[in-house]
Amino acid sequence: MRPRGSAADRTITSSRARKDDRLKLYDVVELREPRPSEQLSAGAVGSVVDVFDGSPPVYEVEFADTDGRTVAMVTLRADQVVQRDGHI
Repeated sequence: MRPRGSAADRTITSSRARKDDRLKLYDVVELREPRPSEQLSAGAVGSVVDVFDGSPPVYEVEFADTDGRTVAMVTLRADQVVQRDGHI
């Protein structure tokens, strides 16, 4: 049995997501894989700032430094991130 709240439990995949399970504005997410072109490592934490409905839906995610300055804005599919509970 997986521990409650494991990454597998929090994952939202576009192939199995119900409409009400999709990411929403201001959801906190974590990158599954590094994005070297944006200088983001796997595990980088960001916030959903826009939702583009489609098949599959995609999300504009803002990544900021510890001072709150934006370091990257990246358009991602749900399978490229893990939804996190709580705050950045």
